[in-house]
Amino acid sequence: MTTRTTTRNRINKSLSILGTYHSSIPMDKIMSCVKNEGGMVVQEDDTEWNGIFCGEQGNANMRILFDWMKPMFLSVSWYKMETRTGYRYEIVTYVS
Repeated sequence: MTTRTTTRNRINKSLSILGTYHSSIPMDKIMSCVKNEGGMVVQEDDTEWNGIFCGEQGNANMRILFDWMKPMFLSVSWYKMETRTGYRYEIVTYVS
């Protein structure tokens, strides 16, 4: 069984590989990084997270549940910026 620190580090490494700039907020890929380590991002009622992000900028903190350890938290921050070719999102994600 892996430790809490190892699990957090693995998820954060996977999130960093996704990169920072995207044409949309890649929640499917973000959720996959968490699921690959045995976690599930949940809503307030402990069901799997299903939602949308609104606004040109913001942040969200969501709980991650595991079967074998205390919850962790996923932080997602986004900023919509204009580029020469249209709009892109700057996305910062990490698990704490």
